[in-house]
Amino acid sequence: MSPENCPDEPTIARFAHGLLAEDEAESVVSHIETCAACGVTVEVHARNGDDLIKQLRHASHHDLPPDPDCDRTLGRLREVDVANVLSHKGEDEATAPERIRDYQIVEKLGEGGMGVVFKALHTRMDRTVAIKILSQRHLSRPDRVKRFEREVKAIARLEHPNIVRATDAGEEDGLPFLVMEFVDGADLSSIVRQDGPLPVAEACEVIRQAAVGLQFAHDQGLIHRDVKPSNLILSPTSPEHAGGSSGAGGAAVVKILDLGLARLRSDAATGKETQATEAGDTTEYSAELTRDGLIVGTIDYMAPEQARDGGIADERSDIYSLGCTFYFLLTGQPPFRDDQKGAMTRTLARHQSEAPRPLSDFRRDVPPVVDAVVTRMMDKQPVDRYGAMAEVAASLADTADTADLMRLQNPQKSNAAPRPASRRNSQPATHQGRTGKGRHSGWRRFGLIVMLALFGGAAWFGVTTRKVDVGHGTMEVQFDDNAFEGTVVGETLTLKSLQTGKQQTLKLTAQKTSAPLAPGTYEISVTTDSGLEIVGGPQLTIKTGESHQVVVRYLPTPKPPDAHRRAANRILELTGSTVTVRVAEQEPKLIARPEDLPVKDFELWGLYAMGTEFTNEDAKLLSGLTSLRSLVFYHTAINDDALRAFAQFHRCNYMALAECPVTSAGVIPLVRALRGITHLNVDTTGVGADLVPEVAKCESLQWLGLPSTISVTELQPLSKLKNPIHLRYYAPLKDGDLNLLTKLPLDFVALNALNLTGEGFTHLKSSPTLTSLGLKDGAGVTATSLRDLKSWPALRRLEFSNCDLTGEKLAALSEVRQLQTLQTLQINADSLSSEDLANLKDLPELTTLYLFNAGLSNPDITALKKLLKGCQVITK
Repeated sequence: MSPENCPDEPTIARFAHGLLAEDEAESVVSHIETCAACGVTVEVHARNGDDLIKQLRHASHHDLPPDPDCDRTLGRLREVDVANVLSHKGEDEATAPERIRDYQIVEKLGEGGMGVVFKALHTRMDRTVAIKILSQRHLSRPDRVKRFEREVKAIARLEHPNIVRATDAGEEDGLPFLVMEFVDGADLSSIVRQDGPLPVAEACEVIRQAAVGLQFAHDQGLIHRDVKPSNLILSPTSPEHAGGSSGAGGAAVVKILDLGLARLRSDAATGKETQATEAGDTTEYSAELTRDGLIVGTIDYMAPEQARDGGIADERSDIYSLGCTFYFLLTGQPPFRDDQKGAMTRTLARHQSEAPRPLSDFRRDVPPVVDAVVTRMMDKQPVDRYGAMAEVAASLADTADTADLMRLQNPQKSNAAPRPASRRNSQPATHQGRTGKGRHSGWRRFGLIVMLALFGGAAWFGVTTRKVDVGHGTMEVQFDDNAFEGTVVGETLTLKSLQTGKQQTLKLTAQKTSAPLAPGTYEISVTTDSGLEIVGGPQLTIKTGESHQVVVRYLPTPKPPDAHRRAANRILELTGSTVTVRVAEQEPKLIARPEDLPVKDFELWGLYAMGTEFTNEDAKLLSGLTSLRSLVFYHTAINDDALRAFAQFHRCNYMALAECPVTSAGVIPLVRALRGITHLNVDTTGVGADLVPEVAKCESLQWLGLPSTISVTELQPLSKLKNPIHLRYYAPLKDGDLNLLTKLPLDFVALNALNLTGEGFTHLKSSPTLTSLGLKDGAGVTATSLRDLKSWPALRRLEFSNCDLTGEKLAALSEVRQLQTLQTLQINADSLSSEDLANLKDLPELTTLYLFNAGLSNPDITALKKLLKGCQVITK
């Protein structure tokens, strides 16, 4: 945009001071998205007038709750010289060169925080490129020049179809520049603003491709820190579909722009960042991006921890920003859109503490699995988001499978996505209270309407108290008994001035609707556990205008046990069942008895429910408890109907369904919803081989248990797993079947050895990843076959359960001198003497021996520990 189209300086100043009318402010917000000089109004505060900071820090108590993190963020806004930035407005375009080396400047494309981007033509190669030039105003600042150089080095490291590629860089007449491929397409912000929210499949594919590209950047150690719709551009052509999606995708591909704020991962121990130099070594530099007063990123899409300290942003901060972008693509607006005065303040604070409006408020066609992905990406706590962009991409693969991004280039060919409500009506009429993490999702909203008719009077504040029952608690009103005489009738308190005789009335009601602000009517809302919501705090002080005060307090009715406690109590009623709970700021704790549950409020993090007494009706108690990380059901009565509700547990990474009446019809959708799962045990006969391909898509999977009803040949889809896993699979295999297991990426396999003689071990040794073996019910395993383990030099762990081990077999095992790497041995349910176990003394690297149900006496165990020096003996 040329300087004449920029807002004038008085308008910039009034915007910075929060004085613009709503429509004017909206126009400035739209402009600053592409103009860095004017964009200072959303990033910095002028030293000569801190109205904006005052507005942010001292916003009316009924607008925002106190937030120290927000205060720290806003404090950093003071440190940039606005006057210096404003004085350079338009300077870059005025001094833009007509030519840089072999590049002929054609036209200006846009302007960012660090530089101006032009369309240019390489005159020798007749190729159109994009060339970014460092802004003139930054040339005199070494830190800004250094930052531009960092962007050059960052983008040079990234050769990926989903990232705009750098082709050249240099300096011409003291002016640093960066040459990139020219992408002849529209950014996602423009597409959505012009055509409305995207269809679900296309939105999923855009985010999936962006996640693939960002994962590549993260793998190179780069954090973007400014992921947003305008930094994702849709290129109409590409030699191959990005990221290897199986979706239609057409020829369009999503490309990531603007690495100007990218940084390498920081060293948490030193608080400094490590940058790779051109020579290949590393050099440390302080995190100046956060010290010079800038908020690093874009407020509408910024992760809470990034707003507090841009230096600590990591991969999960990018995931949050991409989640906000996903929300924008589906709704047409950022998650915390606010058009009112003081919007920046509320946006920063709401990213810290509020949940966005549900997607269902905007459209009805978003599947629960997609809703769950968006929710998890935008979790306030980094630890509760996806661990990597690859997990995000995997979780969207199925939904994105039918996407055709070319439809976005030609919107008339696409089915119109549901449009959101108008921007002016997109927020409730009253301020939203702070929303906790899941626990308060079922609260009802009430407005506490305090209607005042205060006429005056003169007296000192006293201590008389009157109380009014408002259904979900009590309103307590205190007033000066030297100034007023008070009576209560129903919901109305009447105060009569003892000096003037004039009456003043307060009407206290709890209603499910909220009245708009009007003269003489005040609405307060604080969130309380009883269901009443009041913004600003549990106490309101009203001044009559003549130094008299009436204090109104809300006293909530004692709350009943919350959902976490009810669910925990029910599970602990079952014999052998346990729960894991976490009190805020404390480590999770395993609980086996109801009386051991914490007195303080807690979140339910895990459960182990055992027995058929636990039914679908009991499983309903878990609804809304999205803090759950671990779910284990053993021999319970829950079926597929219960599993449908479990997709909400997006933080769950450990799921076990053993001997429960569930089928593939219920388990498969659950696995699709929990793509980030690391441990999955589905040892139940109702599940068939159709589950295996779905499990193979879980890129974070580490541990898998499958029922014996699935044949070894039906395990072959697991070969697509990227990382080796721990597999427990107890189908009755024969020696020849073990050859098929070598084709799977396994680091540990536990098998039913009933029909094994040990000859099949020669097959397992050929696996390039297998280092551990478990054998169950393997009476047929002989001393000879154990001696054959000498041909498996990478074996580190052996487990035997009911394998009829004898002294002879253990002696054979210890004779395998070539077995230099065996470190862990576990023996379960075998009667062995200390003399038998003494044969293990010749295993040189054995460091841990587990003996379960071995029938040894305490003296035997003591003697064994002395014999196996350097080996830890653990018995049970």
